[in-house]
Amino acid sequence: MEFVRYFLQSTDFLRPVDAAKTGTALQHFGPTHLDAMYAPRYQPVEYQMRAVASMSRAGQHLEVSRDALSLRIELLQEHSRALVTATVKR
Repeated sequence: MEFVRYFLQSTDFLRPVDAAKTGTALQHFGPTHLDAMYAPRYQPVEYQMRAVASMSRAGQHLEVSRDALSLRIELLQEHSRALVTATVKR
């Protein structure tokens, strides 16, 4: 199921979904649209498990990187405020 979840969140699936949506004020995508969508061909369970493990590791790496970047941004903003305060006090 994780393999399917990753696919349904992928650009390979979402880009055609966006292109197939109908309507202007309220976009609609229904079962009739789903018939025309690309779906990956069957893959052995071992392949799916390896792919899910790889994507999970990549997701964890991205999360760690995002957290580190957020911390650096906070520190830079704090430093910027300190510089402005020091400049104004002069």
